[in-house]
Amino acid sequence: MVMLNYFNSNYPRATWLHKTHQYYVRFNCTDPRSNTFYKNKRCEISDLLIITYSPRRNIVKATFLQAKYSKKEKPTQPFVFAGDAFQYFLLSQRPLVIDNHNPSYPQDVLSNALRDSIGSFGVFYKHNHQIDFSFSVASQIQIQSPSALKNVILRYTNQSSLRMHYGADIDALTVYGVNNFECELLNLEIGSPFNLNQIRDILSFYYPTHPNVQLLCESMNVEMAHDVHMVEHPHILIINADDNQ
Repeated sequence: MVMLNYFNSNYPRATWLHKTHQYYVRFNCTDPRSNTFYKNKRCEISDLLIITYSPRRNIVKATFLQAKYSKKEKPTQPFVFAGDAFQYFLLSQRPLVIDNHNPSYPQDVLSNALRDSIGSFGVFYKHNHQIDFSFSVASQIQIQSPSALKNVILRYTNQSSLRMHYGADIDALTVYGVNNFECELLNLEIGSPFNLNQIRDILSFYYPTHPNVQLLCESMNVEMAHDVHMVEHPHILIINADDNQ
């Protein structure tokens, strides 16, 4: 609820699409600490799918973000927080997913993304009596607990903000501070470049009549699907970065 309340209050330009919070998928993964292979594990794909797009630049980026809340006052370096091991394996290893919803995410919605930034974690924490926020791509996080699977200690690999450059495109891997995160979002530096057909499949099937979904698909020259389904919906946040120009 912390993430929902924050973004609802601070992103008037954004479109919230939310119904079902716990949107579960199944997947296979490997625990790198022991090389143990786990089959058919189940957890939610993320707390939030953030989609940032620019019709002017013809870019769509997305990240499946798992939100956490730390009770510590501005956690000290190295930045650590508690989480679920299988959630971490899902977002960092990006396996094929089995989604039994109808309609469903494509099996390769994580694995086929161009970059690891399709999966990420965001941690809210208290700083000077206010809520602050840090972000990290899941592959840039290490599991610190020796063997636990629940309430494991996860640690940011990068202790300062880090960005990768792909020509003119920038990929923010670690961001400290909610204001910095907002800037990175609006500069289209959060998340992996996303397949337009997958955007169509996800948004137009889940929210076929929502005007902002229609606007996004039309502005990116993506045809809407025609079938209307009454289905469970994941949390989705859509931001038009051009509104900040």
